[in-house]
Amino acid sequence: MLLVINNMKHFFLILVLGLFILSLNSCSSYKNKLQTAAITFPELGSFVKIKGDFWYQSQAQIGILNYEQPLLVSAKAMPFNKASYNKYTNYLKNANRINSVSYTDSMPFKPKYIRLELLDKIELTDLLNNDINNGVRSYLENDRDYKLVTSIDITITDKLRSTLMQAETILLQKDARNKLTVFTVNNNQKIEIDFSHFEVFEYSYVSFCWGADRYHNKIIKALVQKNEACPRDTYTKASKIKSKTKSYLKL
Repeated sequence: MLLVINNMKHFFLILVLGLFILSLNSCSSYKNKLQTAAITFPELGSFVKIKGDFWYQSQAQIGILNYEQPLLVSAKAMPFNKASYNKYTNYLKNANRINSVSYTDSMPFKPKYIRLELLDKIELTDLLNNDINNGVRSYLENDRDYKLVTSIDITITDKLRSTLMQAETILLQKDARNKLTVFTVNNNQKIEIDFSHFEVFEYSYVSFCWGADRYHNKIIKALVQKNEACPRDTYTKASKIKSKTKSYLKL
């Protein structure tokens, strides 16, 4: 009897120790994921799935918008404020990088960062409903947590900042391997800038508002910013679009 009790105590000790080790591994894995999310940001024109709860938020890039012609991009110089500078310094800290931008609230002239943004929502909506993105659209309609990244906040060298800000046109393009680049056009001269030159520390996204076309196919009717409501007769959930029998012309 005593032997059985000792064996049970030994079993429970091993069980508790095993659960403790498993808990440590899970915690370590979770912290690693948070660390990765803190230094990795999605690309401009990419799709992300936003997962949020009351104390943290993580993002996972799931794909890139399909397009054949380059997309028009705007570049805007934005002065740092306390909130944006905190995001920037937090990114640098997590990425173990040196801060080269000094900032205080009392500075008369604030340092600036660049916001690259896809501005043409009509073009983006048309692209999403184009045949080239049929597979993407079918994927998006299954979960309203999927979003489209439409702007990124970056810091870059003074030389590249001048190139962007002086450009007549800025275009986003990708190669056969979906590698993104930005190229500027100024006085018929093209300059290509690889994304590796950008230090991305923040981004924003749009949500999809679903409706139906005249053939009762589910399509994306509008794109809205965070906390914006969808227009009338459109829905954040594609499943709310009533399914109807398609009309066919009789020959």
